[in-house]
Amino acid sequence: MDLYQELAKAGITVATTQLLNRVFLRWDRTNLNARRLVRELTNNAYINYLEKHVSRVVRLRTIHSSEYDVQLKDMYHPLRICGVIPSSVPQSVNDGFYIEDQKITNIIGIAGQGKSTILRKIFVEQLFNGDKIPFFIELRKVTQDGIRKSLLNTFTSLNLSPTDIEIEELLKSNKIILMLDGYDEVNSNQKDNILQEIINLNLTYSLQIITTSRPGTAICSEPSIINYKVELLNENDILSIIEKLNSNNGSIDKEQLPKIKDTIRNNKNLVSVMTSPILVTLFHVCYPYMDIIPNNTVEFYSNLFMTLYLRHDKVKNFDREKSSSLSHNDAYDCFCALCFYSIFKNNYDFTEQTLIEHTKTAMQLKGKLDGCDPESLAMDFVDVTCLIQREGYNKYIFIHKSIHEYHAAEFIKNISSDKKSKFYSLIMEDVKKNDYRYHNTISFLHETDEIDCNKHLVIPLCEYYKISTWNKLSLIDYKDLFRQFFVESTAIIVSDEGKYRVQSLHYSTSFLSWIALFIGDIYNNLYSSVISRLFVSEKLKDIPSDIIINPVGGTKQLSFIHLVNVLNLLDDAVDIFKEHILLIHRDLYVYSYEIIKNETESISEFFDL
Repeated sequence: MDLYQELAKAGITVATTQLLNRVFLRWDRTNLNARRLVRELTNNAYINYLEKHVSRVVRLRTIHSSEYDVQLKDMYHPLRICGVIPSSVPQSVNDGFYIEDQKITNIIGIAGQGKSTILRKIFVEQLFNGDKIPFFIELRKVTQDGIRKSLLNTFTSLNLSPTDIEIEELLKSNKIILMLDGYDEVNSNQKDNILQEIINLNLTYSLQIITTSRPGTAICSEPSIINYKVELLNENDILSIIEKLNSNNGSIDKEQLPKIKDTIRNNKNLVSVMTSPILVTLFHVCYPYMDIIPNNTVEFYSNLFMTLYLRHDKVKNFDREKSSSLSHNDAYDCFCALCFYSIFKNNYDFTEQTLIEHTKTAMQLKGKLDGCDPESLAMDFVDVTCLIQREGYNKYIFIHKSIHEYHAAEFIKNISSDKKSKFYSLIMEDVKKNDYRYHNTISFLHETDEIDCNKHLVIPLCEYYKISTWNKLSLIDYKDLFRQFFVESTAIIVSDEGKYRVQSLHYSTSFLSWIALFIGDIYNNLYSSVISRLFVSEKLKDIPSDIIINPVGGTKQLSFIHLVNVLNLLDDAVDIFKEHILLIHRDLYVYSYEIIKNETESISEFFDL
């Protein structure tokens, strides 16, 4: 079945035709240059839009199908998102779900939670139900020229040659949606520019934009952006995904399927592990070859490479022919080195040549070059483990970013002790620059390499940022620290029949955001507790009108600190703030210090070293 027939069978060709016609027929007598561009898209470039753009969104590869594409509809299980505003109700991203407004919507999810898949599903439902033409852009592929240029390049790839005025009018026509996937994957030196362009596109053109990101990035705390969080999977979700995976791929034989379902139903701890679709998928792949059922995410990831590398040995009692001559332990060490080195070089996808070059470097790092060809080992990573997969012509990517990051952490964990501190220092310099390159790798290290991570990273960071002294500050010092945490936080004030009230309070978590890598709940509660307490204060009912200067449309964005001072709430705010600062000091610095101290004392007690 050719590509067009495949899309037609899924109803996508008809849906796309009807959407383009709806958009064209609704066009008024403005932005006529853009209207001509849409006419070309509807006529001359229709097939190209389907095959070169739509198909790339609705077809994807998984660990089950690393050599061929599968339709989104055949593997999608309805996931849920929920607004971050209190009392928000979760919504199922299922058939019929789409978003149309003139705002920026950001979908937040942890690694493997299905953010990209959700965005793809919204794209499909926009085709079937919406009145705007969707364009899907992976932000990691956006060059220094920016998002607007990427949109222009999309049209160029469809064999269209839009003029600047056509693009300008299209952006302000209210007839398109930009779906921007993976803000967290943007190169650190581009993040600020990309965020600013997203905001400017929305403000200048009232252009609807939907983005995805991991938690804790700058876009998550940007005022006026509507945030949704992806909900964790429950037991029914897991069972449904397992059923769908098996019906489409059949990696578990029919007799084993009830057994795997019973395993899930009878193991609540396992359910708590598989909170994201990527973990369910990997569990489904690995289940026939598992000796033990994992009790947590790290335990699961720790066995993943070996399970996949040796799976045929165990099941079929023969050694699947591998290209390289390395032992499985050496292959694992090289894979971990490859993972770390590629993050260090900011390389997250490869050509065949660059994959071989990175593999060669990894083998050099582990002293395994003799007697083994890097090309052979690189292909084993692709063909045997499937943790690196082919994507299109001459392109290779990790099956998931979290897999990449976990094994990078393993490289640091297992490196010789005399070098480990230097690598941790390298990571710490990135943290100081608020570079997100190693953030999830650090999270894994804090679990798997706890003592050395505390010794070489947590304690030095606490001392550098003076967190080690937070239990000894004066009241003036706590007030200064409060201002540093909340300097970017804002309140939206609205006019209500001559009186003013706070509509919303926005808090920025950009200051010392690395703390959330180690104690996320306490760090986030510092902001939410302060703001929540003040949000219900009686004093908010009497906001002085003189603090509102030139409100636009009855609303005014105001500095949170300024509002606190005007309402004489600073002392209350600082009291709450101090409580959480002391918790951070205790659970981050003191806890890390005690762990290292206890180890040192125990060694001294039992060994004469």
